[in-house]
Amino acid sequence: YEAMKIPKLIYIEWCDAVGNARWFTGSEAKEWVEHESDWIIRECGFIVKETKEYICLAGRYKAEDNNTDEQYGNLQKIPITWIRKRKTIKI
Repeated sequence: YEAMKIPKLIYIEWCDAVGNARWFTGSEAKEWVEHESDWIIRECGFIVKETKEYICLAGRYKAEDNNTDEQYGNLQKIPITWIRKRKTIKI
């Protein structure tokens, strides 16, 4: 068994954009925006690519073997400015 080079695994908390398609009165809209709290996303993922502008994470990773190339699944591209918390997970 050879040691595999596994991409860095991280935990992040980031603020997602949220919306609501229904019509609101002015006061209802202000109330909704003040109390909408379901915009913090918490997730772990393998880093596929990171730039100054974004990070791309994969929820699944399969190392290269004799039958297949390295593979990533469940990709997520997140703007760096949306990230509020980040921790490296040691494997």
